[in-house]
Amino acid sequence: MATLDFKDEKFPANVTMSAFNPFIPRDAKNSSLPAAFFEIEIENTTSKATKYQIALSVTNPNNKSINKADTKNEFKTLTLYNSGAQKNETEYGDLTLATDCDVSYT
Repeated sequence: MATLDFKDEKFPANVTMSAFNPFIPRDAKNSSLPAAFFEIEIENTTSKATKYQIALSVTNPNNKSINKADTKNEFKTLTLYNSGAQKNETEYGDLTLATDCDVSYT
């Protein structure tokens, strides 16, 4: 687990990001999941109400790429995958981003 603090005198907030993976001692199967989790906290350092946004940029490197946005229960997901290969082929790959926050896709 890692925790990073972001501060800038000109930015009206303190931002903290915690990053971790599913490491579970004595559980090789679940500890080897190719996953990373990020939690971002924003603390308003001003006396007035302020709205903040977190932005993420990611690209799909596959030649036959498909990007699919979806909502499952309270989670919004964006899945990037290779449509030119089956899931059991070594050329196949996918990446899913998920959040329980409001999102805007552009």
